[in-house]
Amino acid sequence: MSVRSKPNREGEATAEPERDGNVLPEGWTTATFRDLVDVLDSRRIPINSDERAKRLGDVPYFGATGQVGWIDDFLFDEEILLIGEDGAPFFDKSKPIAYIVRGKSWVNNHAHVLRANGDATSNLYLKYFLDWFDFNGFVNGTTRLKLTQAAMNSIPVRVAPLAEQRRIVGKLELLLGKVSSSQQRLSRSSGLLKRFRQSVLAAACSGKLTADWREENEAPPIGTPTEIDIPAEFPTLPESWSWATLESVCVNVVDCPHSTPKWADTGKLCIRTTNFRPGILDLTEVRFVSAETFNERIERLRPAPGDIVYSREGGILGLACQIPPGIELCLGQRIMLFRVGSEYAPTLLMHWLNPNVAKIVAMWRGLRIFATSVA
Repeated sequence: MSVRSKPNREGEATAEPERDGNVLPEGWTTATFRDLVDVLDSRRIPINSDERAKRLGDVPYFGATGQVGWIDDFLFDEEILLIGEDGAPFFDKSKPIAYIVRGKSWVNNHAHVLRANGDATSNLYLKYFLDWFDFNGFVNGTTRLKLTQAAMNSIPVRVAPLAEQRRIVGKLELLLGKVSSSQQRLSRSSGLLKRFRQSVLAAACSGKLTADWREENEAPPIGTPTEIDIPAEFPTLPESWSWATLESVCVNVVDCPHSTPKWADTGKLCIRTTNFRPGILDLTEVRFVSAETFNERIERLRPAPGDIVYSREGGILGLACQIPPGIELCLGQRIMLFRVGSEYAPTLLMHWLNPNVAKIVAMWRGLRIFATSVA
């Protein structure tokens, strides 16, 4: 089957504008999806997990987003193109929408099964087109998006000449392979960076990071050390360091109001524990309260830039961050505020509270102590 451009009044093929207003390159055209594929949905057979457990084999069993199990028989034994009928990540462009299956396979009724018309296009070309395509107006549903067969068949496809399609697919395979390799390297680097960050923080909070500095500088006394019974498993501190209670290094320790804020569409910023990241107050998604509610929630203490806010309970437990400059806010629920005295470094205390939740829980249940040095 060939795909033809729309003729003009003189009978000559012309480039048509797409629905996004772009004009196709010379030699390209558009076709509906139904003109480019054989739809093999009628051959799908769903098998529930209990039945599959009785029929385990070496044939992969596929659903909307990929392989979901194994079975002892096959429905297809060829290269096919699958795209989710429901439950696929149609609007998440970080994930593939369609995928290629080769050899023996079984497909359930959550994926459309397609075979490209080899005279006009290929499975791989259509896969990459679908991964790029904007499905707005083609899928429906609220909690679970669905692409009906009728909607799929009406998708307008940009069709390049076959030779150019092969060139496009070849380049995409090369470039996307490099992207995949880069993602794997970044994933490994992310773990290394996280461990490096924790090591640096541990060195800072143990005094190892400033050992050379202490040898060259005589540290002034930090005041009368707090009398605390230190457990044997706690680390030995550098000579000029001492243990202190959290209360002793803070001029204010304030709990949030024990009530749910009265939310408003606009107004004053009110932070929640969902805004907390280790060492960072993430304000990309915020909620607001009225000026009246704001004033009620700052009666105990008005938060100020540099104060430490701390998530004290719930699913996001034991995270500390500082209020950034120029930000006026009040506290939502499950949050405490620490205002550190002038002779201590609030940023160091914030990092001390953050390294791991287990240590924080132990501190709050028991001694609530940390090591202090000169700010």
